[in-house]
Amino acid sequence: MGGGKLNRRTFIARIGTVVLAASLALNVYFYTRNQDLHNSLSLQRTSEQSNTAEGEVYTQNVAEMIHLISTLEQAKNSDSGEVDAEQLYKLRMNILKLPEVEEKLAFVKNLSNSGGAVQLDLDEVEWFSGDEAEAAAKKDGKPDEGSLANGFYIRNSSEDIESVVLEPEVLIAELDGARLKYVPFNDFITSEVKERLFRITAVGEKVVMLEEAYRP
Repeated sequence: MGGGKLNRRTFIARIGTVVLAASLALNVYFYTRNQDLHNSLSLQRTSEQSNTAEGEVYTQNVAEMIHLISTLEQAKNSDSGEVDAEQLYKLRMNILKLPEVEEKLAFVKNLSNSGGAVQLDLDEVEWFSGDEAEAAAKKDGKPDEGSLANGFYIRNSSEDIESVVLEPEVLIAELDGARLKYVPFNDFITSEVKERLFRITAVGEKVVMLEEAYRP
């Protein structure tokens, strides 16, 4: 990335690439979802195989867009990064509106690695900031919650645990102080991750990115 520096021209070019990729991804998605309108019953099995393959293409395209946005955000947070933070945030929010894209916030309760299959057990929570944090804490009967002094409140309204599978191509960013840094998959799965808070982005059932959440 040119020594970590991302100028406005490069940023605009990359945004254009992301928007084009988003358009292509959406075309693939809607084409996949409407395949049954164009196939007879005798071609059902072939159609299902085709839909599966095109669904995988959609997932991969969206994953690449999410990874690029994360890369640009890291440039924004670097000492020499020069990107439009507001536009980058809007782009990220638009990506999260794409079909099958979901982001959640959760504490990691356990990580297991059995026969090469890596699984995370997650306890999903909600994050509130500012006045919303005070209102949520008051509603939960916790008006003196310690985190309110730092302007946030985390609501954990359920003890349900969700398990997700991690594949080696997942993008992982951990906190280094108050900033995020990318870490290799193998380093992450051999580190202590219990009770750490992460934002998990998934496309369908595939987890494509983990970002550790900063708590002031």
